[in-house]
Amino acid sequence: MLHQFSHPRGALGRWAGRRFNVANAGINQAAIDHLGIKPADAVLEVGFGGGVSLVPLLQAVTRQGKVAAIEVSHDMLDGARARLRSDVLEGRLELVAASVAALPWPAATFDAAMSVNTLYFWPDVPAGLAELRSVLKPSAPLCVGSRPAELQRQAGWQALGYRVIAPDEVATALRTAGFEGVATHRHGKVDVLTTGRAPAA
Repeated sequence: MLHQFSHPRGALGRWAGRRFNVANAGINQAAIDHLGIKPADAVLEVGFGGGVSLVPLLQAVTRQGKVAAIEVSHDMLDGARARLRSDVLEGRLELVAASVAALPWPAATFDAAMSVNTLYFWPDVPAGLAELRSVLKPSAPLCVGSRPAELQRQAGWQALGYRVIAPDEVATALRTAGFEGVATHRHGKVDVLTTGRAPAA
C-alpha cells in the first residue's frame, strides 16, 4: 500500500490521491500562505499528488498569473487535467510529468515554489533543491512541508526504502543548496514548514 504514496496508480492510487487531499489540505494552505503569492506571480508546485493545492494556488494568482506543477504519477496528472481542464486550456495551469531532478523550465522562471510531503521520495534531495533554486527568480520564496522523522519511521516508510528526513535536515539541505533566510514553522500538531529564499541577484 505505501508504494502508492510515492507513485499512485490505478484505482488504489486514486484512493490514495483522495487520502492525500484530506491529510494535506491544511499544510498545503499554510505553505501557500507562507509564500505570499502576488496576483501576477508564476508559481511552481513539485509533486501535487491528489491536487488539493491546485485550486487555492490558482485563486492566489487570480487570472494574471500562472501555476505550473509536476507529478510523476500519470494517473494523478490525468485526474487533475480532467478536473481543471478549463484552466489548462486557458494556459493558467501547466501540469507536467517530470521529476524534481530535471525540471523542464529555464532559469529564473518562477516567483515562488512549494512542495509538501514529497522529499521522502526524491531521488536526490540536494540535486532537487539545486534544480528548484535554478528555476526560481532572485529572492523568490520556497516552502517545503514535511513530517517529523519519528512519524515517518512509525509509518514504515524507511522499510520501503523511502528517505526519512527530519525538518532540521531539510533546513540544512536548503542552506547547503544556497537558499537564504531559512526558517522552520510548526503547523498543527505534527506538520513542519521549512522556508527559504533563492539568493538575491
